[in-house]
Amino acid sequence: MARLATPDRANRRSRSASDDTTSEPSTPTGDASRPSFLSNVLGVGLSEGDVVVVVKEEMGEDGNTVRSSLYGQKAVVTQPNWNGMVKVEMLDGSEKGHTKSYKAEFLKPAKDGTGE
Repeated sequence: MARLATPDRANRRSRSASDDTTSEPSTPTGDASRPSFLSNVLGVGLSEGDVVVVVKEEMGEDGNTVRSSLYGQKAVVTQPNWNGMVKVEMLDGSEKGHTKSYKAEFLKPAKDGTGE
């Protein structure tokens, strides 16, 4: 059922940002000097050049834990916040020199840069 326009309703207008002279201009939130979402929420804090170890494990269809074929291998971070993931270059194993991307939760910083 359609609503009838009442004088009260017809005379209303929505407030826009230009109506409010006390508001401050908005600023962009993508400041490169600020810590990333991953750093703030997950406490990861990875930076370009950090050596990490792949620790990707997921639940398989049968209910057992399945490890990535690259589990335990070292990589160097090339882009710490790439589309919500971490882009790395593999340092050892069959994928040495190849670029991969992981969720930050599947990477841990290597102790002393050695992966041990």
